[in-house]
Order: sequence, then C-alpha cells, then structure tokens
Amino acid sequence: MIFVWGYHPACRGVVLSGELAPAGESLGWVELYKVHEIIRDGIKPKKLPELGWATKADDSAFTASANRADVSGTDARHARNSGETPTHTTLLAEGRAFVSKLVIKWLDSLK
Repeated sequence: MIFVWGYHPACRGVVLSGELAPAGESLGWVELYKVHEIIRDGIKPKKLPELGWATKADDSAFTASANRADVSGTDARHARNSGETPTHTTLLAEGRAFVSKLVIKWLDSLK
C-alpha cells in the first residue's frame, strides 16, 4: 500500500509522501498508528468521537492494541506495558479497517 499525500491547508501542512509499507504488503500496527496520528493532528482541536468518526471505546481499543505488547505481541509499537491489560482490544485486521474508515472520512472532510 502506498500513501502519497501532499500539502493541503486543512491538513496544517502535513506532508506524507512515499511508502508506509512496501507495495503489496499490508500495514502493521506501527504504520497504522502513524496514519492515525496524522488524522488526529489534522482534525485538531476536534477529536474523532466528537466528529462521529469513531467511538471513544473503539479509538481506545485501537490505541491499546497498537501500543501494547501484551495485546499485539512483537508487532506492537512498544515493548513494555504499564497498567492493566485492556478488556476492549482489536485484531490487526480490525485495526486496518478502522484506519481505512478514518482515512476516507478525513479525506472527505478536506473537500
């Protein structure tokens, strides 16, 4: 999957150009979270639940799953965890679907 985004005033000048993952390979938690961060930054000061793009629970489940090794193993963004293992988590395929939905909503909002 290749992402090439250019300058857009609504994106606050965020430019992401190039490959997040080699062509033909699916994005992992690290790459998905980068896209998630770019979208969150692009919609500030609003938040995803405020726009109706995701529930707070779903966003938290995505974040926990992307970050925590006790949820996502060696694919997680972090090697160590703090606090309790969350009860609401997502599988990697669900994380991909979640971020794909956010990308579509974000790009639609820029029109």
